[in-house]
Amino acid sequence: MNNPIRAAREARNLSRAQLAKLVGLSTMRLADAEQGNYKQVPEHWRPSFEAEGFDFSRIQADYLTWREAAAAELRKAAAQ
Repeated sequence: MNNPIRAAREARNLSRAQLAKLVGLSTMRLADAEQGNYKQVPEHWRPSFEAEGFDFSRIQADYLTWREAAAAELRKAAAQ
């Protein structure tokens, strides 16, 4: 499973810089989210993402699932 923010961005053929500009974020904040550096997608991003037609609730749910799967892989690798 790919990061859902990245997947949503790529589905619209947007660069990270383009999406950041559309939703009023810095590219660094967006990159942090795409790398899984947040426990969840910050809720205050919701209005900006939804204003651009993104399904924020779906992105949030998928992000939590994606991040937990990534953490499980890290735990498994660390245990070996």
